[in-house]
Amino acid sequence: MRVAEIGRTPPFVVVDREGSEVEPAVRYLRDLAPSDVSPLTCRSYGFDLLRWFRLLWVLRVGWDQAPSSEVAVLVGWMRLSPNPPVLQATGAG
Repeated sequence: MRVAEIGRTPPFVVVDREGSEVEPAVRYLRDLAPSDVSPLTCRSYGFDLLRWFRLLWVLRVGWDQAPSSEVAVLVGWMRLSPNPPVLQATGAG
């Protein structure tokens, strides 16, 4: 499972192990793309959706049947996970 750049709208999608697009995630990213967001925002949301689907697959819960308790598990895990600092590009000045 991974986020893949595809060169069309949306610019990034979530794919499963066989390389097939995860349709609910792609549908969300397709709706997000025309709302004047950067391609990197779509990429970031793609990674968030990937985390969500990985959790659901581990719990063996379908995305359309996930109760709010699974959302709470994901949010709690994301709050506790280390967040590496973003490296800032430096310009020659």
